[in-house]
Amino acid sequence: MDGMKFYSHKGKLLIEHLRKVSENMVKIYDSQKDFIDLNLDKEKLREFIRIVGMSHDFGKYTTFFQKYLMNGEKNEYSNHSLISALFCAYWLENKKLEDLSLFGYIIVKNHHGELENYSNNRIESQKMIIEKQIDNLKENKDRISEELGFNIGEFLSKELADHIDFLDSWDFRIRDYYLREDFRNYFLISYVYSLLLDCDRRDTIDLDSTDRSTIESYIVNNYIRNLNQNSDISQLRKKLYQSVVSKINNSDLSNKILSINAPTGLGKTLINLKCALLIREKIQGEGKRNYIPRIIYSLPFINIVEQTYEVFCEVLEKGINDFKRNESRYIIKHHHLSEIDYKSEEKKYKDDNGKSLDESLMLIESWDSEIIVTTFVQLLYSIIGYKKSFLKKFHNIVGSIIILDEVQSIDIKYWKLIENVIKYMSKYLGCYFIISTATKPLIFNSLELVENYQDYILNRTKINIKLDINSLEQLKELVLNGIDKLNSHLIVFNTIKNSIDFYQKIKTEVEKKGYKLFYLSTNIIPKHRRDRINKLKDYLKKGEKVILVSTQVVEAGVDLDFDIAYRDLGPLDSIIQVAGRVNRNNNKNISDVFVFKIKENGTLSCRKIYGFVLTDIVEEILKGENHIEEKDFYKLIQKYYEEVQERKQFDEEILKALEIPDFEKIKKFKIIEDKQDYIDVFVEVDDEAKKVFEKFIEIYEKEDFIERYKEFLKIKKEFFDYVISIPKSFASEFDNEYFPRIKKEDLENFYDKEYGFKRFESNEIIW
Repeated sequence: MDGMKFYSHKGKLLIEHLRKVSENMVKIYDSQKDFIDLNLDKEKLREFIRIVGMSHDFGKYTTFFQKYLMNGEKNEYSNHSLISALFCAYWLENKKLEDLSLFGYIIVKNHHGELENYSNNRIESQKMIIEKQIDNLKENKDRISEELGFNIGEFLSKELADHIDFLDSWDFRIRDYYLREDFRNYFLISYVYSLLLDCDRRDTIDLDSTDRSTIESYIVNNYIRNLNQNSDISQLRKKLYQSVVSKINNSDLSNKILSINAPTGLGKTLINLKCALLIREKIQGEGKRNYIPRIIYSLPFINIVEQTYEVFCEVLEKGINDFKRNESRYIIKHHHLSEIDYKSEEKKYKDDNGKSLDESLMLIESWDSEIIVTTFVQLLYSIIGYKKSFLKKFHNIVGSIIILDEVQSIDIKYWKLIENVIKYMSKYLGCYFIISTATKPLIFNSLELVENYQDYILNRTKINIKLDINSLEQLKELVLNGIDKLNSHLIVFNTIKNSIDFYQKIKTEVEKKGYKLFYLSTNIIPKHRRDRINKLKDYLKKGEKVILVSTQVVEAGVDLDFDIAYRDLGPLDSIIQVAGRVNRNNNKNISDVFVFKIKENGTLSCRKIYGFVLTDIVEEILKGENHIEEKDFYKLIQKYYEEVQERKQFDEEILKALEIPDFEKIKKFKIIEDKQDYIDVFVEVDDEAKKVFEKFIEIYEKEDFIERYKEFLKIKKEFFDYVISIPKSFASEFDNEYFPRIKKEDLENFYDKEYGFKRFESNEIIW
């Protein structure tokens, strides 16, 4: 077998693949090494990365794998990850990098799956397979050694028990002696794992690195200059913009954690973009680093991602000549329903043979762009994670400028965790953070860019405390009393049940008075939600008489402006978010926001959603007050967060898991809690939906899994436009052959086009 050639993939020599992956991993590290501090000598880390890249597919040197690749003869001996991981650990030990050998093992062992803790049981259970693979490798050890430039003879002659004992000893030391009070071990594994995933996949599909692009910060100035600047609030926005820009220009950037804390409606989105671009320019202009930082703009909800992306595209299109031809090189949006379409004049990344879809998916999911607009889910699972689908972009997050917009939307129990993630990523991975919010939690320590907050306080609204209103009937009386004096009304509930009941309760009477009544919640399909928001915007601009009954989905990022609002008791920041949907442009007198307190069978609805602690804190703060004007919101929210910090228990399990690291516990991190008793259902609301589902069936019935996956990616966004989550108890009523579905012919039995799924007597609380 002296003349035998070894391949990693059909038509690709294994040694060429190993070298290319290793070289590209090292190349990326070299561009970032100046600001990466993982408690390792730079050259030592570089050699670690090189060896991981060179060894990751070592097991493909077996003739078992080569036969599988050429003839499809797959068996248990053709698997290559475990034997490759053992070899990686040995190579590192041989090169006096034994303290990194366990990390190398974990990275290589899991590069085709998800990160898992080391377990000797996994090796013991594969003992016979490994020994047979080693015997097979001995047949070509000289040829393999020559290709790798490393003698593998001693590795092949070493007893498997010795390999296990060595890894066991390091697992014990790391867990019991090397335990850190920071995340550097976790960062090290995630970083090198991400480099390997990205470079491995790129070489597999022959995808070269994308050229980086320049974005000048002055384009934001030009865009703002063309906006209407005549109103008083526009002048205030201009003043805030100039003040924050001046603060950044005069900063030495020694503090990497910054915040922009200002009232809603003052143009923070464009200020955030300007600040990030300025930081990027200063980093490069002052020679602080050669690496160009990406800008990652992260938001709580998909609808806000879409809105922000559209605004940024307008800014970029007006300021960059080739933007339309190379849109995705400058900006991409990424969430679980994003279109897989990477737009560049070099490659359209979209054709019928599937390869371009692979490339497009790779570029988008690895965040290969200058500006990435994404969700908290995508960002935080890509930082605190174990899945390759998320961690593949970790190395592109390193050294970036990360904007967290409305960070208070993250579950309070994770605030301490997020605080530490921000602190350690800025300290060890060269990241800058901009925390942008109207109600910044006290726990996030940062350099505030908004000086003289009092100068920007508006007095557009006042909260009226009506906690004696405990029933829908009482609320109806409050809403209808003097309803004709105002054109637009917003009513926000904590639960779908209350929102639907109230919608039905007032429908007839408000429509008689000439009002257009709208309903908004996750109980209706996403397509209808978008349509209604667009209609509402149009009606509100025209000053028509409208009423919106909604749940919390309207609180953040939905750019609507009402004359008056009503909000069921909830966290103070949520109440203030609703107030931000009233008199946004300050062109009316002080507008009212009424806070009521609905009870169901003697239990507060807010406690079902938010628990006792937050509810009790808000009640105590509001108790004894008749009304609170917006000019006093800032002091109120500070008092609220002080109470939250003192009384709310933070979840430290994930924080401690990152310190070890312990991937089994990291798996418990849930930004959005799984709804165990809920199931997704496709709703055939019309003929268009029916066609989408027919296409889904056609894809579902394809035999080839990879082809099914690629074809579904093309319709994924359109498909989920018709999907809602409902209690599992109802699912038995639907067609479940391909995917739970409410058929068009059964629609009137289960789905109302006004308020969505008919929940009967369900006591569910999802919003």
